[in-house]
Amino acid sequence: MPRVTSAEVREIIDIDSSITDITPFITAGNLLVTNAFSGDTQVGDATLREIERYIVAHIICSRDQRTIEEWAGGNEGVRVKYMGQFGKGLESTPYGQNALLLDFTGRLAKLGRKRASIGMIDYSTDV
Repeated sequence: MPRVTSAEVREIIDIDSSITDITPFITAGNLLVTNAFSGDTQVGDATLREIERYIVAHIICSRDQRTIEEWAGGNEGVRVKYMGQFGKGLESTPYGQNALLLDFTGRLAKLGRKRASIGMIDYSTDV
């Protein structure tokens, strides 16, 4: 069950008018937070709620890129600069960055990273 409502998410992000229903974004954010913090007893409900709210805003922002700079004129024509970079995960938007800040366990920062493993091969033989 989602921890946040549409109204709570809209308090922190202006949503493009073409997005009329943010329920799918809330569902995705809830799944991410629920799975990331499954079994965790360190993070309280209020913190999880805020993390989820910022994760939902991050997902919306990732779908609907935000313009941070527009320029027109001169010999260069029109130029538009967008917020964030693909491939940067939660660090690509201010909303994702806030979610990372709220997560004092570091679980969100580890999401999507490859796990390292070390193995040993035993070449010894009995003679």
